[in-house]
Amino acid sequence: MTHRNVFITAVLALFLVFTLSYFWEFYVEKSIVSLFTDAPHETNTNRWETVLTATIFSSVAVVISILVTKNIIAEREKVKAALSDQFSLHQSLIDSIPVPIFYKNMNCVYLGCNTAFEDFVGLPKEEIIGKNVYDPAPKDLADINNAADSELLEMGGVQTYEAAFNYADGSFHDVIYHKAMFTKSDGGPGGMVGALIDITGRKRIENALRESELKYRTFASDVAHELRTPLSVLKLHLSELDDDDKSQSLLKDVNDMTRTLEQLLALARLDSTETLEMNEVDIRKICSDVAERLAPLVIREERSIEIIGAKGPVMINGNAAALDHAVRNLVENALKYSSRKTTITIQVSDAPAISVINKGHGVSKEKLDSIFKRFQRSDRRSGGAGLGLSIVQRVVEAHNGAVHVTDPPSGGGVNFTIAF
Repeated sequence: MTHRNVFITAVLALFLVFTLSYFWEFYVEKSIVSLFTDAPHETNTNRWETVLTATIFSSVAVVISILVTKNIIAEREKVKAALSDQFSLHQSLIDSIPVPIFYKNMNCVYLGCNTAFEDFVGLPKEEIIGKNVYDPAPKDLADINNAADSELLEMGGVQTYEAAFNYADGSFHDVIYHKAMFTKSDGGPGGMVGALIDITGRKRIENALRESELKYRTFASDVAHELRTPLSVLKLHLSELDDDDKSQSLLKDVNDMTRTLEQLLALARLDSTETLEMNEVDIRKICSDVAERLAPLVIREERSIEIIGAKGPVMINGNAAALDHAVRNLVENALKYSSRKTTITIQVSDAPAISVINKGHGVSKEKLDSIFKRFQRSDRRSGGAGLGLSIVQRVVEAHNGAVHVTDPPSGGGVNFTIAF
């Protein structure tokens, strides 16, 4: 039975009671009094019939009132039982969730929790309900959560933050709090419900990976530094040999090794700093310097190089050395995969953006996702360690830019564009 039906039944019961009272006062009592008084116009038989009728009616009304009252009590018990069953179901549902869950009232006092939260805190539910965050937690941690609770109650909505939690065994765990307000039946705020996600294991893995990555960076940097001097000496000795095919082949190998070491050092420097030192730089001048420096190599490989686009300076907030590395790697990549007798074009626009365009082998769609990974080469027959494009991407990320790979307008080849 709904609350509305219970209300209607109660009103009917009260109506019967009031009707019975009125009837007794103005009819039954009057009949009884008249039974014992002189009334020549009525016989005693009629008077007794009146009293008997009134008594029977009153008895029936009393029985009906009792039955109605009993029915109201029974319906109330059914409602209480239904609410109890619903609460038991909800409690079973949250107890089945392995994530610690709690809920509080508007005074930030615990109203309930699930079994996972009991295990997390190390206290039974009976000792948690009625307490606040200062009871099961140290004051410094409780201050953080109390401030967050107050902010949520004031602002409403959903709240997520990361903080430490004093675990049942006394250890401190890193957790993410997820909280949200809930409302009462009248639409007003009723309190908050929250869940805890233990990220202690994830934090440990992240720290281990960070330490491992640091060791890798240090190792790569140390190896590159240690090999630079021997390679420089070897290159000097090779240049003193007779100018034959064998010595030139050895000299080319040493140059390739030296370039690989330079790239490793560049990656180590880029990875070892969270942010690069930024200044006002002219990207057109950077591109011009790279083209001038690589022009002899480009000519020797039977290609040409040009700069088009902006005629004057194009200024951005960037790191000149890192951008120089990026442009150089794009030009060397274009030189490696372009066809002979073609032109490598460096286009600088006021967008600002830098494009390096070559005519030759393009990049298939299947390889687009992997070409920027370290030690990845689209053609294993070509030289290099597969570090150039990964350096480009790392530099662009440090400048909050993006690298786009498209086909040139004239078709054939590839167009790498750095958009700032």
